[in-house]
Amino acid sequence: MVANLMKFFLLKYLAKQLTSQAEMLKKVLKDNQEHFLVVFSQASECLQVVIGMEVKELDPGEHTYIMVPTLGLTCDEMLSSGQSLPKASLLVLVLSLIMQNEDLAPEEAVLGALSRMGVYVGSVYCVFGEPRELLTQVWVQEGYPEPWYLVG
Repeated sequence: MVANLMKFFLLKYLAKQLTSQAEMLKKVLKDNQEHFLVVFSQASECLQVVIGMEVKELDPGEHTYIMVPTLGLTCDEMLSSGQSLPKASLLVLVLSLIMQNEDLAPEEAVLGALSRMGVYVGSVYCVFGEPRELLTQVWVQEGYPEPWYLVG
């Protein structure tokens, strides 16, 4: 649920849209609405720690929220064509996939998910370079958990 809410927030951010508690309950939590406060808190904390984005409540009466950059980190670096994800958002998506698979996901599953989003192994992207190298070398050197997403 936390990973799904993180993805939801990122999609809203990339679309430059606000969201509401009602929309989160309806589209993300569905039959698990009693867990909203815990899931919302954990997703918000993960977004802030991992990509430097804070979920801010704009209107307490309407419970509307927006994501804003914190710590001077940029999440807005897009290719000029607008067809690529920022490096930080890509990381969140990969980590979400890993979390959904109980902290382990086969390399091919991660790379397959990225290819379904239009991020292909062997292609070089100006924002983050070549995806396999980013996953297996760059992020590991930056201190992300090892063995990471690689399973057997």
